[in-house]
Amino acid sequence: MNNNLSAIFSKISLPVIITALGLALIIIGQSAGQNDMFMISTGLLTLAGLVMLFFSVGSNIGKIAIVLGGILGIAGFFTFFYIGSDIVSIDNARKYDERMDELVKQNLTDIKSSQIAFKEVNGSYAKDWTSLKDFIVNGKIKIAVKNGGVPNRRLTPEERAIIYGAGDKRALDYNMTEAEAMVLAKSSNPPADLAGFVRDTILTSYYETTFGAASYISRRTKMGFPEFNVDSIFYVPNSGTQFTLTVTDSVEFQGVKVQALYVWGERIMKSTGKSVLYSIGSTSSPALSSNWD
Repeated sequence: MNNNLSAIFSKISLPVIITALGLALIIIGQSAGQNDMFMISTGLLTLAGLVMLFFSVGSNIGKIAIVLGGILGIAGFFTFFYIGSDIVSIDNARKYDERMDELVKQNLTDIKSSQIAFKEVNGSYAKDWTSLKDFIVNGKIKIAVKNGGVPNRRLTPEERAIIYGAGDKRALDYNMTEAEAMVLAKSSNPPADLAGFVRDTILTSYYETTFGAASYISRRTKMGFPEFNVDSIFYVPNSGTQFTLTVTDSVEFQGVKVQALYVWGERIMKSTGKSVLYSIGSTSSPALSSNWD
């Protein structure tokens, strides 16, 4: 009895494995939206396994069926190796798509932050890429500079006179405020404990502050992105197609006329051939949310 079971198992094990593998790949292919060639290959592999299984259990299927089973079996093994290489290719395509997906989002995020800065300086969004590029490369923005702390003490009469005038007689009951410290720090003879005290805003390069920052460069490196290039952010990566820019003036929003910004682009997925839309902003509201959030 055990010998019979062993014999049956040895006869059907390979056909069962091939059939199960074929069915599993069909299910995976259907759920992942694989191409027609992949589905044909997995179907052929499954059919080969079934014919081999049918023959292995001793069914009288004739010489034609035996030949067919042999042909399909050989084809099934070749198909198996083809599918293996195809799966590797598809996996590489998916990894490529994941990387490009992140790079598209990074480009749109860079456009968004640059448009916000442009509007803060100029009062409105840039309506074309040339204007925005010029701002990124040459524009200046204000940044706050804060250094040093306010001394934990009261003003002296002499300091009171510097800040409020010689005739001021207000009581010196409270510790120095930050506003008072700012005046004294800028005076001709600042107190020793206010040396280096700074509360100010300065103009600095937008490019260096944003895209030249160590944190930004480090993030691009960790993500495997190419070095920042101002021209490239206006394009959908590896497509040669620019993002579409729309600035709509006088959009009615909560009873007020505002500007609206909308930037969008499409990318064809290498792994599926499907088109994916990426966008930030809207043509009907001032919101600058992205469609992937």
